[in-house]
Order: sequence, then structure tokens, then C-alpha cells
Amino acid sequence: MFGDISELLDHKMEHCKLRFTCKCGVGDEQSGDLATSVEEGLVKLVCILCKKPFASAWDLVVHVQESHEVHLYELKTKNSRQTGGYGHSQAMLIE
Repeated sequence: MFGDISELLDHKMEHCKLRFTCKCGVGDEQSGDLATSVEEGLVKLVCILCKKPFASAWDLVVHVQESHEVHLYELKTKNSRQTGGYGHSQAMLIE
């Protein structure tokens, strides 16, 4: 579905904006932009598995993948002999 993490993030930013609406109640109430609230230090991003706080969404994504082995996207490799198309090398977790 997504070739790399940047494609997933681009998709989320373009098509899934409502899921990332900030509800902190501070700052620009019209925009409700989560990224702005995080950048301004108004909200913290916390790993739900270990409760470690992060300064940016990217740092949290990297942490979850490396520390908890949660894969957020699927890598496809060309493998025409076995599958006739693309084989899968990682599991996908998209909520």
C-alpha cells in the first residue's frame, strides 16, 4: 500500500486530517492544527506503550518502530519467481 514511511505520512496529512485535530484548547482554536500545538510546546506526544515523551511526531514514529518493533508501513520487494509480483518484507499496522 505505501512504499515507505514518507508516503504514509503524506497520505495521513492529506486525507486523514480530522484524526489529527488538536484538542488541547490552547492556541489558534480555528485551525486546531496538532503539528502547530506540538511545535509550540502546547501538547506532548507520549508513547502509549512506555509513556516516554517526544518533541516531534517523527521522533515518536522512529521510537515506536525501533524500541517496540511496531511496523507502520509495508516494504515490498520484487520477487517474481516466488510470487509472480511483489513479496512482503514487513507487516503493516495502520489504525
